[in-house]
Amino acid sequence: MKPKAYLFLNYTFAGLILSVFVYSVIFNMDNTYQPVKCIHEELLGAKCPTCGMLSGFSAILKGRFTDAITIQPNSIRVFLFLFIQLLMRITAILLMLKTRIPVKIILNTDIILSLLFFILTFKSMIPQTFYIYYKMLITGSSV
Repeated sequence: MKPKAYLFLNYTFAGLILSVFVYSVIFNMDNTYQPVKCIHEELLGAKCPTCGMLSGFSAILKGRFTDAITIQPNSIRVFLFLFIQLLMRITAILLMLKTRIPVKIILNTDIILSLLFFILTFKSMIPQTFYIYYKMLITGSSV
């Protein structure tokens, strides 16, 4: 991957993660109006393993951790994943701009760590999601 493309990718991911956090503060768990609806629930009529995540993030950002767990049991784990990813994006940007470490080393380390954190974070939610799709799309029954 070219250095400029990897740098752009890191800026983009950092911006997206920050946008999720800002959105979670603006449209918080106390608001009844959420402009972004769960597409899974809208299309299939069933809640997915991540439903309520933004409300959980809102509770976390307000320091209400027990509320976050009540709203969405996986919210703290996913919030930590995104926060660590944000730190990794910032670190990668700084390493690329301030050091002479080859991009290939930064990129390979980034891929390995991101994949490891992804598996640890989402290992329980991925089978649940496949099960929901199996039940609803293959058998035609709801969960």
